[in-house]
Amino acid sequence: MWPEIPIGKMGVVLDLYIYFNENGIYEGSWNFKDGKTAYQTIIDKIYYIRWGQPGEPLYFRIGALNQISLGHGILVNNYSNAMQYPEIRRIGLDYRMQVTNSIGIDVIHSNFKNFSEPGLLGGRISYDMNPRIEWGLT
Repeated sequence: MWPEIPIGKMGVVLDLYIYFNENGIYEGSWNFKDGKTAYQTIIDKIYYIRWGQPGEPLYFRIGALNQISLGHGILVNNYSNAMQYPEIRRIGLDYRMQVTNSIGIDVIHSNFKNFSEPGLLGGRISYDMNPRIEWGLT
């Protein structure tokens, strides 16, 4: 279950789940017995945090990424860092900022939790000359 908690322009999507085993409910994913396990339990329950909505002057999303594109889909099209979810939980970044009416910045990073595995890192600066022509440096 992924309920979203809106807080102004920010939204926090929780990842609430219950696992079962032969003994009933598996309590290992809801462990609050000390500070370290409580912290890990809380972090694992956040699916993503976002600011704004796609298309607004400032939008970013940290956590699970679904259907992310870069360069109008020519460079990256419908990327997801949650393909192996729930066994592998990645913390990615999708950042989009419209600096002026004609200059934009986009950044994608697939996983901040593990820098040693192959991942996706992309950036783009774009300049809109008019509504039909956009130049970009990627």
